[in-house]
Amino acid sequence: MKTLAIAAVSTLTFTLLAASLPAQAQQYQFNPGDASNLSKFCVAALQAPKDINTVAAKFGFSAKDVETIRCNDKPVSRLVAKYNYMKSNAASPVVFNKTDNSELTNLCMAAITSESDFERLKARMFESDPGLQNEIRCNGTSLQRFVKRYHNSPAETLSSAAR
Repeated sequence: MKTLAIAAVSTLTFTLLAASLPAQAQQYQFNPGDASNLSKFCVAALQAPKDINTVAAKFGFSAKDVETIRCNDKPVSRLVAKYNYMKSNAASPVVFNKTDNSELTNLCMAAITSESDFERLKARMFESDPGLQNEIRCNGTSLQRFVKRYHNSPAETLSSAAR
């Protein structure tokens, strides 16, 4: 869980208090760093982003004020948009459907399910020509980018391949 403290000085700032966790496990908890209405507003705006002007009014701010309030040295609207983007991307599992038992398909599936199987298959397949792995594509993406994007991400695998 990531914990962010909000403090109001002349502008608002966020301080990251917890260590980073893998994207699929990230949860955010917002705590005001002080008792000011600015800090409370930043927290509330992140928790109810669609009603930012209504939230602002509860803390004594107008819609015009919302345009100038800064959290983490960013306009509150930008911070809210960034948080919602991170939250929606982290919570979206990807489903992979294994449609055949080819060696390349097995390599791509191992890339997301088992590091040891992936390394074993990679060593066997590219033993004679290590540069060949640069030509491999998984779902239209280079093998290296595919691994970087989906390894340790929330993924579900389905198998409809004939055994």
